[in-house]
Amino acid sequence: MSKLNRIKFVILGIGVHINSERMQFSENLRSGTTSLMIEAGIDINREKFLSSLIFYLEKNYSDFLKEGNKNIMKF
Repeated sequence: MSKLNRIKFVILGIGVHINSERMQFSENLRSGTTSLMIEAGIDINREKFLSSLIFYLEKNYSDFLKEGNKNIMKF
């Protein structure tokens, strides 16, 4: 691949509703919006969540750099 075709950087934006209750969402969004707390039924520790999120983003990015994209879509 030529240097001109290589991606030089990526900006990633993630929005996660962590401890939001359903009534906090506007009425028109309530049926299609959720939070981790709603789904898990417990309060989520934001610091632990952020730490885990960053860990797995970094791990997956490192794996991508080593192995390419062959494992990206495996669930």
